[in-house]
Amino acid sequence: MFFGISGTEVIVILLVGLFVTNPVKLPDYARRFGKFVSEMRRRWQAVKSSVDQETRGVTDALNLTEEDKNR
Repeated sequence: MFFGISGTEVIVILLVGLFVTNPVKLPDYARRFGKFVSEMRRRWQAVKSSVDQETRGVTDALNLTEEDKNR
């Protein structure tokens, strides 16, 4: 699923959360957690894109022609 957590483990975590917290607030906590995960995914994609963009110039500079490879 995400973070290496299976569906069963998520259900167990939610059930424990239901008993530990106020059941009325649990949907709000789940919504906040969903927003957090979404934001982290968006930020990770931005970092990944930035790294790819920066390394693209380096890899282009290092690409050798066929003549250079045969030396």
